Amino acid sequence: MEPINRKRYARVLSLLGVASAYIYVFYSHKHNLAYTILPLTCLCITWVFVVDIWLSQMLANKIPSFARKFIYALLLVTAFSLLSFLRTNYEGSQLKKYGVIAYGKVLDAYGASEGKSGYFFYASIEYQYGGKIYQQKIRELTYTYRYHDSLTILCSSHDPELFKVVNRKPGLMMKY
Repeated sequence: MEPINRKRYARVLSLLGVASAYIYVFYSHKHNLAYTILPLTCLCITWVFVVDIWLSQMLANKIPSFARKFIYALLLVTAFSLLSFLRTNYEGSQLKKYGVIAYGKVLDAYGASEGKSGYFFYASIEYQYGGKIYQQKIRELTYTYRYHDSLTILCSSHDPELFKVVNRKPGLMMKY
């Protein structure tokens, strides 16, 4: 049996990582785990293997193991920060360039505790663009939306699932 060609293996994994990054940046606004969690998980696993293949031979004898792990983690955090910046920049530029106004309403509003993360308020909204009805969920820190509130929404004409609520109402204070 022929040994695994490390360079070829690293190139294939790098392509998988680039594809995962592309999906995360350009499709994660679709509020689907397949577009957010899976690409990030795949990117993380790919990163670990590629860095191990490429850098382990170069740094193995020169830098202690703890320092190498710190460098790997620092590079990973930098990569995820860059991807988050690119994602936010992409969404903002798409709404600025292709944004159109749509009107919708709140279908449901509720609060939910998410463990140590705190208590969040959710609103299920519905809006129409191009003859098609879109349903989305919004997560807020304050109780902002109520059942049947009317909303003005800025959505992308190229991808109407990319949206931003324009007429945000001020949050109501709730005491428990």
